Amino acid sequence: MTTRVLVLRPGAIGDTLVTSPALQALRRQSSSARIELAGNPAALPLLASSELVDRCIPFDDPRVTRLFMPSAPAPDDSFLGIDVAVAWCADPDGTLARALRARGARRVVVSPSRPPPERRVHVARYLLETLAPLGIEHDGRLDLPPIRTSTGGEREAREEILALGLEGRAFVAVHPGSGSLAKNWPAERFADVVAALEEGHGLPSLILGGPADAEVLVRLRAAMRSPPLMLIDAPLPVVAAVLRRARAFLGNDSGLAHLAGLLGVPTLTLFGPTDPVHWSPLGPRVRTPRSEPLGDLATDRVLTELSSVLLDAS
Repeated sequence: MTTRVLVLRPGAIGDTLVTSPALQALRRQSSSARIELAGNPAALPLLASSELVDRCIPFDDPRVTRLFMPSAPAPDDSFLGIDVAVAWCADPDGTLARALRARGARRVVVSPSRPPPERRVHVARYLLETLAPLGIEHDGRLDLPPIRTSTGGEREAREEILALGLEGRAFVAVHPGSGSLAKNWPAERFADVVAALEEGHGLPSLILGGPADAEVLVRLRAAMRSPPLMLIDAPLPVVAAVLRRARAFLGNDSGLAHLAGLLGVPTLTLFGPTDPVHWSPLGPRVRTPRSEPLGDLATDRVLTELSSVLLDAS
């Protein structure tokens, strides 16, 4: 009989992506299990394409929000019959845990979404530790699952690359935004780095942006000497396929930085108020210079770090 596992992971794109090692551990424990994930809707297709989950549900779906209500489940409740439930979210009065058990879960793990600030451990390792009650042991190492891109994402990425004139050319992907203005290195400095890449390395830059980046992109354009190449508001599977083609990635602490790292792209992520010990992108070729305040991080230092990243990528 197939074991049905429900995982609840609220948060932004990065929060969902750093869950991938824990999802892989759940998959390895029972290869025949059916894993259902409620998380960030933009990131869910990537985890589905990578076969880490079998069913994806946006966290704000009414089927999910009902789990946080004290009422009994309806006969047609979407989660009736679950066997195991893992919820990385607040549950101060136990309402969520009771709701999960009422839907059939014999084993329930409910833990905070991140470690306490004083614990110097990466969020991904912490999430793995919380699975101990399910019999999943964690030896401290992070075995990163491969993140695969979809056929549709690859097709659209090829079209975008061709339209931008980047077909067959090396380029650097640059994301000057994030989910918080406090985490953004000044847009004018990104403009300086883009100019230096073109002049010093002969490398064009492709600027990536999403709905939260409008203000930053306006400032970046104003600081640029010529109109930049841009890919704005593309679906995340398309962005992932574009990133696979990049020589390197430069950006702030954001979901796209986490994506680039997991894809194995040489990644330089600039940290300020958030701590890279907790939130460094996962991946084999990631660098995380930090400065508080972030605006004090010198352009020359970023260029030096980026030159090393590009050398590692060659």
